[in-house]
Amino acid sequence: KTDYSKTHGNNMSKKIPSDYSPGIIVITDYAILCSYIDNGVKKVIWISADDDKVCEICADRDGKVYDIDKIPPKPHLNCRCYIIPQVEKAN
Repeated sequence: KTDYSKTHGNNMSKKIPSDYSPGIIVITDYAILCSYIDNGVKKVIWISADDDKVCEICADRDGKVYDIDKIPPKPHLNCRCYIIPQVEKAN
């Protein structure tokens, strides 16, 4: 795994999956993922845009739940998909 603290300071998480390179994903995706990890999020939900421009890969991922360390990389440039934390319901 890459030690992101060398390039982004010690406050950035070192737990980013190796598939996620800051040069490949947009910085906002990276920041969101770091924030989720730093705040203890364990699972996320993949959200795809709801229109006719969504590719087949993204449409198939829509609504799927992924472990925070097993999120697949975005399949193409200008991907409009995003992830949200899965929140467990309180009893």
